[in-house]
Amino acid sequence: MLRDEAVKLGLTPDDLDRLAEPIPTRTEAEAEGPGEEDVPDPPVDVLDPTTRRQIRVALEHLRRTRPL
Repeated sequence: MLRDEAVKLGLTPDDLDRLAEPIPTRTEAEAEGPGEEDVPDPPVDVLDPTTRRQIRVALEHLRRTRPL
């Protein structure tokens, strides 16, 4: 039944076989997580200095114009 549907979609039997292959199991090294060589990079600052300054100036302006 699956092969019939694959043919309707234009897949060859080889395409279906390749798509239906089981996912290989993980090795112990992969299951442990990142090793010392795979240390993640520190997070990148999303806002550049110019944008941070613009936000700071806008917040200071709002503090001066709004009564508490």
